[in-house]
Amino acid sequence: MAIWVLSTYRSKLSAIVQVAVIGTMNVIEFFVAPDLLLWGRVNLLFAVLLMSVIYLNEFHLKTQASR
Repeated sequence: MAIWVLSTYRSKLSAIVQVAVIGTMNVIEFFVAPDLLLWGRVNLLFAVLLMSVIYLNEFHLKTQASR
């Protein structure tokens, strides 16, 4: 995934896949293994913040910069 992000090939699809993978992984961890997470169930909050940054960067900041 890192090569895909750095290559900027189909970057919107890349951002969607990143958000989906991070969200899915953290929801599974939230229910299955919260005791193994560094911040327990609060880890989901940090995942949502990261997903927001990815979304805003790709769909709002890049769009405004290209105008």
